[in-house]
Amino acid sequence: MNKLEVINEDGEKVLVEIIVSFSIEEFNKNYIVYTLNDRGDSPTVTVLISEIVYQNDKPKIVVIPENEISFVLNFYDNIRDSIAGER
Repeated sequence: MNKLEVINEDGEKVLVEIIVSFSIEEFNKNYIVYTLNDRGDSPTVTVLISEIVYQNDKPKIVVIPENEISFVLNFYDNIRDSIAGER
């Protein structure tokens, strides 16, 4: 997995560990599936999905608009299932 320093919605720099990235042509947007501040000492890990944009050549994570969430989650589910060999 790749670690990347990004700017969050509050304008703060945070380190994320990218699990997978993908694009959705219908929205012309890029997304990352990632963990945030995972130290590896917990049996459970929160996995997040955000849009990623570049401002002044710096990556920034953006909240997915409400009207796009269902489509993005279904798209990700298809990717996950394909990787897991379930489809």
